[in-house]
Amino acid sequence: WMTSESIILNLLVESVRESLQTIMTDGLNGPKKMDDLRKYYLELASRVCEGITPDHYDRWLKWAKENGLLISPWMFISSITSLSVAEVSKRISPWHMEHGKRVEDEYEKIKIV
Repeated sequence: WMTSESIILNLLVESVRESLQTIMTDGLNGPKKMDDLRKYYLELASRVCEGITPDHYDRWLKWAKENGLLISPWMFISSITSLSVAEVSKRISPWHMEHGKRVEDEYEKIKIV
């Protein structure tokens, strides 16, 4: 059995690995890959947030790089919403298991201005 914390950690590690692989194979300026990465981050963020834009992502990415922060979708969403990474994970994949059955969870989206 995996705990929710270990599942969240595995998701975070996989996300970081994908981001690093993209950067290492295509460089930071590979326009197609960076655009794909932006779309991926924004798609995940749209599950949690309402009103998220590419500009939010671009500003956060610049700030994260300048401050040497871990770059991952979970950290991006956590930074713009002030939710914990664990809460972000719950909202990205809003379901849990009860008695061996999948139960959908519902969360109100956070408005970003």
